Amino acid sequence: NRDKPEPPAPPSTDGKGHSVWRNWSGIQHSYPVQRSAPKDEGELATLLKGGPAPIRVTGASHSFTGLCATDGTLVSLDAMKGIEGWQGEEATVWAGTRLGDLGPALAAKGRAMANLPDINKQSLGGALGTATHGTGSTLKAIHGDVQALTLVTAGGQVLDCDATRQPELFSAATVSLGALGIISKARLATTANRRLRRNVWV
Repeated sequence: NRDKPEPPAPPSTDGKGHSVWRNWSGIQHSYPVQRSAPKDEGELATLLKGGPAPIRVTGASHSFTGLCATDGTLVSLDAMKGIEGWQGEEATVWAGTRLGDLGPALAAKGRAMANLPDINKQSLGGALGTATHGTGSTLKAIHGDVQALTLVTAGGQVLDCDATRQPELFSAATVSLGALGIISKARLATTANRRLRRNVWV
């Protein structure tokens, strides 16, 4: 489309040799001085206490906004993924888990997410932090199914919270755009797995 051309690609490196980061649409980019992929909450806490600021977590780089752009530290949670465990029908899921991978992992236990966005490439942490939602007036956005979460703060604290343990922090952190720290994992309510019939028409 000549009226809305693709944004021009920025240089692959800046004048100091730092590689470019771009979001999925290509309209945001930056040149982080450091990139990190912590393997656990301990490494993440150490990074947040001492990494070059500003520190941003990228998820799947799906957001249209400049939320992840930084010339400091860019954090990926790709090494912190998968289902950590179950409490009844609730799954504790690492924040780096992509939604497209979470579905089959839940289905293996006969469970599913109640609602999904139209694209399943996002990480769970990114989907929670930005209030990613699906469709349906009676369906909650993804963060509405969070029963508990773990937040790693800028000071390196690892905080577990839910509706009874630090409820104000829990309420604010489920959709905080990263302003309160980085969500490392969340416990999600699930629904019974089910078959859906899709009708497509023009």
